Amino acid sequence: MTERLPIEAKFSSRHTRRDTRQVLDLLATCQLENDAIVDIGCGAGYVLWQLAEQGSCSDLVGVDIVDVRRAPVPEFLRWDGRHIPVDDGRFDIAMLNFVLHHVPNQDKPALLEEARRITKRRILIMEDTPVNAFDRYFSRRHGETYRQQIGTESIDYGFYTKDEWEELFATMGLTVHLSQRLGRFSRHWMQPYARSVFVLGA
Repeated sequence: MTERLPIEAKFSSRHTRRDTRQVLDLLATCQLENDAIVDIGCGAGYVLWQLAEQGSCSDLVGVDIVDVRRAPVPEFLRWDGRHIPVDDGRFDIAMLNFVLHHVPNQDKPALLEEARRITKRRILIMEDTPVNAFDRYFSRRHGETYRQQIGTESIDYGFYTKDEWEELFATMGLTVHLSQRLGRFSRHWMQPYARSVFVLGA
């Protein structure tokens, strides 16, 4: 049974509200209609909380290797970073928002396959996609800092470019319905990295 924590239903800052709104706007392109959604690497849980508040989804589950929730999530599951403990095809949509750069490079395809296994329709991915030395340096520093916090340091993590992600998706037979760059300041001023959104067919 999922442990329920006494979490207050509010945003921690204007930045988290803005970031959450951006994800929700992009998610709306998947044409939600009473869908079941899983947020893989849900982190603080703000997106799932807001989806629950809207009441338009039938099933909302957050999974992560650590529990760092700061917003109430309808259902939360701890996982080992490889196998997500749910049945095949349970969800209509899987989200991986700024998650895959924290996954070892050799494990990225396996996690995408796991997302495809549990998803019937679409996979939404938002990622930092460096295009120059500035992006690569600050993306790497961000990744190193966060992985130290959650205890998953490794030397083989990496940020892929937009083209490298598209190449990986193609080798896995994943259909790309949308591949779009986002503005550098689409989140907030402390993270002005190049980033992209991908919508894949599961």
